[in-house]
Amino acid sequence: MFIVPINITYFIFKALVDDWDCLKMLVNIYERRCGILSTYGLKYSRAFANMYNVGISKEQMIAATSKVCPEKKHFS
Repeated sequence: MFIVPINITYFIFKALVDDWDCLKMLVNIYERRCGILSTYGLKYSRAFANMYNVGISKEQMIAATSKVCPEKKHFS
């Protein structure tokens, strides 16, 4: 019989994030500045979850995306 220590089990079954609204907010901030994530790009949602889990604020996300993504251009 294989016994898994309780602390390992916790990390295996822990949810991606506790606050899905916050995760959605971070993704929306990124998409407004950098463009919509494709289905393929959604594989990086774990990175956004990690940002939420370490406490990245809305203001920090806006500042970071401003540095890495060019201003969106609107052509008419």
